[in-house]
Amino acid sequence: MIVRSYGFSLEAGHGHVSVADVFRYMADNNGQPDTSKSNERRFYIDDQSDAKFVRGLVVTVKDQKAFCELVKDDGGGFVISVKNLEGENKLMEFNFFVVNKTNGLGIYQHYFHSCSTHTFGDYLRKRYFALSNAMAEEEIAAAKAANELSDKQEKAIRKKYRKSLSFSILVHNEDLAVVLARFQEIKSFEYEFAAIVPDMVAGIPIGPYVKRMKEKVVFKPKTDVGVLAKAIQGTVAKINPKTGRVAVIDEIENEDVPISVKIANIPEHFGEQDYDVVAGKLDQLDVTTFAKHQVVEELIAACSDTYKHIFMQKVK
Repeated sequence: MIVRSYGFSLEAGHGHVSVADVFRYMADNNGQPDTSKSNERRFYIDDQSDAKFVRGLVVTVKDQKAFCELVKDDGGGFVISVKNLEGENKLMEFNFFVVNKTNGLGIYQHYFHSCSTHTFGDYLRKRYFALSNAMAEEEIAAAKAANELSDKQEKAIRKKYRKSLSFSILVHNEDLAVVLARFQEIKSFEYEFAAIVPDMVAGIPIGPYVKRMKEKVVFKPKTDVGVLAKAIQGTVAKINPKTGRVAVIDEIENEDVPISVKIANIPEHFGEQDYDVVAGKLDQLDVTTFAKHQVVEELIAACSDTYKHIFMQKVK
């Protein structure tokens, strides 16, 4: 089994709750069990020790107590041996991640059966929503207490906090069709041109002042995902956009979740190791001091050194 490191990006939906606010909220609740999905998960966040990066660990706790081993017997054959965990011990899966505090770009380490990159993003989006909703309710309550709340004003307040956190997986164009074809539905494709074609703005009053130009294409419902995936990849290859983002729908633990796939000139993934090698490094790891562990330092090095041109880029 292979453990791979995947790139992702985070962008706040509005200016009232930041990405930093989400991780501060999570850090304040370190290790608390989250049972909102089919598996219990515990998040450990260190957003203080490193000036440049948030460091994180996702622990998925398995509810099973018994596990099977294939044991060689005296006759040279194999028998199945069933063992039970003792006391409060639990089987678990792990996922480490790091996020650049300045630009919201990060690396998430994943392997088969562990918490997927999409599921991780959904947890972050829900926490962003919770913080946004709390701020909206607080503002509404204050206006109501001052007898200044009208229906129109309440709608305006809720609208101010409505936009959600954008969680995007970084995908390079060569694998774009393969990645997109895995989703249930492709909603739209938004891209920014690398260079403005004069004919596109000719005769338009604002034409002489255009610095960047974006287009958004919304697709017809029930269009075949495989066909759209290949068409989008072909379009990207032809127009070579400066940036691009595809809005898709994914099923995460029997729930339809909006996901954003971000297109960039990047590798398929940002490193891989055999599971046994990574797991061997974790023996006796104290989850309260995970941030200083070798595995986390390797992810930091991938962002800061190996792929510096991607993860250390300045925010516009």
